Amino acid sequence: MTKETVDFEKISKQLDDVIVLLKQSIAISLYKSGATQDEIAKNLNLSKTTVNQMVKGIIKADQKTAKVSPK
Repeated sequence: MTKETVDFEKISKQLDDVIVLLKQSIAISLYKSGATQDEIAKNLNLSKTTVNQMVKGIIKADQKTAKVSPK
């Protein structure tokens, strides 16, 4: 029988990536629900700069969707 080697560093990195994606998803939801950038930063333990970058991404994505969507 062979033992599998567990790569804890790889698993830790993957978990960190999942946490980032979850925070981004929650930030988007909070922003679209009317939360301020300061509230989002405080609640998700993120810098205001990070939240600002996320919000800019949300706005750009919404603008692209609005341009593509038929009226």
